[in-house]
Amino acid sequence: METIFIQALVQAGSCQKHAKHTAASTTLPPFVSTHHRSRRKRPPAHVEDVRGFRSQPGKRRAAGAATAAVAEVTREEFKGLVDFYSPVYETLEDFEVPKMPDEDPKLDEPMSNAKDVPHQPWPAHSEAEQASVFELDELLDQEQPSHETIYHIYQTLPFPRVSYLSLESIRRLFNHLSVVERKDQSSMERYLSIVDDMKEAGIPMTVAEWNTAVAFAGRWYERVTAAEVENALHIWKEMEHQAGVQGTNVTFNILFDIATKAGKYVLAEMIMKEMQKRNLKYNRYFRFGLIYYYGLRADGDGVRRAYKDFVEAGEIVDTAVMNCVMVSLIRAGEPTAAEEVFLRMKRLNAQRAQAALPPGDWRSARDLGILLDKAARRFRTDAAARQRVQDASPVAPDLHTFRILVAHHALTSANIDRVTDLLAEMCACHIEPSTAVYTHLFRGFALHGGVRYSSWTIHRLESIWTAYRRAIDDGVAGCAIDPATAHRIVRAFAKCAGRERTLAVWEEVRRRWMADEEELEAVNRALHVLFVED
Repeated sequence: METIFIQALVQAGSCQKHAKHTAASTTLPPFVSTHHRSRRKRPPAHVEDVRGFRSQPGKRRAAGAATAAVAEVTREEFKGLVDFYSPVYETLEDFEVPKMPDEDPKLDEPMSNAKDVPHQPWPAHSEAEQASVFELDELLDQEQPSHETIYHIYQTLPFPRVSYLSLESIRRLFNHLSVVERKDQSSMERYLSIVDDMKEAGIPMTVAEWNTAVAFAGRWYERVTAAEVENALHIWKEMEHQAGVQGTNVTFNILFDIATKAGKYVLAEMIMKEMQKRNLKYNRYFRFGLIYYYGLRADGDGVRRAYKDFVEAGEIVDTAVMNCVMVSLIRAGEPTAAEEVFLRMKRLNAQRAQAALPPGDWRSARDLGILLDKAARRFRTDAAARQRVQDASPVAPDLHTFRILVAHHALTSANIDRVTDLLAEMCACHIEPSTAVYTHLFRGFALHGGVRYSSWTIHRLESIWTAYRRAIDDGVAGCAIDPATAHRIVRAFAKCAGRERTLAVWEEVRRRWMADEEELEAVNRALHVLFVED
């Protein structure tokens, strides 16, 4: 992977050109990349009231205190969320997160090197083709159209299909297909097939569209491997050397994230150094990724320093950032520190009457992240305005917060009592467990149940199954059986309850699972292996 990256940099012509953004070529070579083609299918994968942490109101600060001083105190409080449990890390002089200048607010402006390239859509050859173009344009005008429907209509056009669309329609098409809850094989293939059509038609793509292509190539599979890293690097190479579109800080942030999640730490460091050479600025997402990076490297002090750098850079702290700190500390082998962050999130939220609640769905969470990124950049030198945004930002635990802790205690610590406390607290906070939370629980029973004197008893398993079944039947959002969950359920009952009860539960699962024959057969094969007759 490092070799591919180095070769791409050599072809870029050394560092003198990196500071300049090259315009996209108006004509592109008629080739279709195969680097992003899929390799495989995605596999089936005591309650404390929050108000109880509200502290007594302290004395008000003097009316004449400077606004900047108030902001600085608040920033120190946020740094204190993590500083508490590592009193020695301040003395680590040899540990440094690379320092970069803050982002230029001009980066809020659209970066579309292809927006001024003339393109006239080809005329339709039949009424059916004209109807498809019209229907597609109507769909693209909707706020949240079905991606499957968009792509189905798009495919009815003759190849290369984008040639029949206006530039405005092409931009909207890319934009809609880029917004997904989770990247998977289907969404990746949809997006990258349009990229291939663009290259074949000789229509230049914007920087944002290339960045999204890199992200799909590297993040479509649940576990990022060397193959995904290579795919992403090849598309980045096409972007810079064949299309003539210079990568931005967003491009390298995506590459850094992919390399990190694949465990390619040498490559990740090379990407950071290249950003410095190109004088590309760190944004919210890159600083966010650095926290996660040090967690994967099992470096708890690195997590703390990266978080401190995040706050000192003037970024807005919210629940998503604290969740990243928690999961990174757990990965670094410091679950007690993560639990302390959880407690401090609740205390801080109880003290902040103006704070909003965390977003309830993935689209709102995505929009909030974009908003906070822009706000931090615009108000970097305006302490009062930035403080108003920080005061309104959510820091309360959300579903993902609880999922992080449930996963740790179900899979690693095997502390069923702590899991029970967390589930009760979720109920008190009116947070419904999702399928991902239940899957962690079933995995816990499969790992720790079925053993004499184990606290992971069949009684507790039945209670979890009853709650999950009720949530599915009641149509609770985020509760639907998927292949991974189906496997976890039968394995949990096979471990704790025996053959007869497991087969009975499997029948209940089948009635609630909209599975195809291949998925059902996979579970049946697993059952056969679990209960091989003598």
